[in-house]
Amino acid sequence: MMLVILALLLPARAYGQEAGLLQSRQNLQPSLVRIAAFSVRASGQKKVLLGEQQGNGIIIDASGVIVTNTHIIAGREHVLVTLWDGTTLDASLLYVGEADFSFLKITPPRPLKAIARADFARIKPRDPVIAMLHTQGVATGTIVRLMHEWESTGIDMLELELGLHPGDSGGPVFSQEGSLLGLIMGQQKSDTGISYAISSWKIWKEYEKYNGSILVGAEN
Repeated sequence: MMLVILALLLPARAYGQEAGLLQSRQNLQPSLVRIAAFSVRASGQKKVLLGEQQGNGIIIDASGVIVTNTHIIAGREHVLVTLWDGTTLDASLLYVGEADFSFLKITPPRPLKAIARADFARIKPRDPVIAMLHTQGVATGTIVRLMHEWESTGIDMLELELGLHPGDSGGPVFSQEGSLLGLIMGQQKSDTGISYAISSWKIWKEYEKYNGSILVGAEN
């Protein structure tokens, strides 16, 4: 029904773009989660929620491993994860990354759909991107630069042509094929439409480091 209405109201080119964004969101939705982090304090006979933060997360392992921004969960005692079908589960903190991201673990009733991993050997400047932003919903932009830190062997950050609003940090950025490129960090102070994202290369590198440390510990 929504696509029919769009077809009547929009020019053909605009309708095609809007339909493509809707399809992208539907394809990605099973790999996206909503996160609520909070603390609880007793007030007489009642319990009061304190410092509630909400944000997004992305499933990176079908067993229930999720990446999200550290600032969403930092200092909170409880974290709840809501899956795309409405199921809400308790989450535990697995690992805090070097940048503003952390790994959470849930115990799902069934295997989940993990997001596809981007092949950065094929990613280049001017490639289009799709972002899921809190204030804008689905938005599109392009890659300006692939950035790496001193002595890094991979891509650590992405510079994007993507306008943001307050509250958009932490939104996931995908390639047109639906693979995870990174997590939004923020934008330049001046109103240039340039923003930055932590690359998924860095996120997966940290996840492999975490998994490696678990395996070494198990062997010992």
